[in-house]
Formats: sequence, C-alpha cells, structure tokens
Amino acid sequence: MNQNGNEGKNERRRHISESFRNMWDGFPHPVLLLHKSRQIIDANQAARDLGVPLGVKCRDISPYPDKCKNYCLADKALAEHVWQRIVNREKSRLLATYWIPLHSMEEGLYLHFVVDVPVV
Repeated sequence: MNQNGNEGKNERRRHISESFRNMWDGFPHPVLLLHKSRQIIDANQAARDLGVPLGVKCRDISPYPDKCKNYCLADKALAEHVWQRIVNREKSRLLATYWIPLHSMEEGLYLHFVVDVPVV
C-alpha cells in the first residue's frame, strides 16, 4: 500500500476509534473493538482502566484462552452480519458474552464484550 493509502487507512482508523470511544467510554463493562484477525483496535475506558493493550490478539490477554478457542462466535457474527450472544450462569452471576459486527468504513470490525450481572 502506498503512503497515501496508509494515510487514508490511518485516518479511517482514527475516525472509527473516536466514534467508538464516544459511544462506549461510558459503558460500565469493558468493550473491545476488534478486527476479524482478532487484533484489538481499541478499547473503551473500562477496558483501558484494566490495562487492556491495543494491537495484540484478544486471545493473548484472555484469562480463558480455551473458552476463546472453543466458543468464540466472532466468525459467525461477521459471516452472518448478525450479533451473537452466549449466556452463562456462574454461581451468583449471569454472564452474557456478545460479538457484534459493525457496518463501518472498514470491513471486518466487531465489538466484543461481556456483561456481568449479579443474580440474587
């Protein structure tokens, strides 16, 4: 890709990250903006506060790499252009894991997050 192509891609990424942060920085749970390659493009404030690094693969930072390998629905969400969700109950918590494909200036982007809800 030539220099103008790289500049265009970088400008699109800046715009996408700005839009992402405007929408998701106030969300109380960590949210990742990912590329279909699983590279973390950006993270909301909750994720950044936890020290989530940008530019690495999400599986590389997951505390549950086997779950990532066996239960990831990112490919299905991207192929079908429909959000995917898995809901699990663990002790006194309900965990809802989401993969949401984005219609953006760059193909292959999606959101990934887990909503952790206490159950009484």
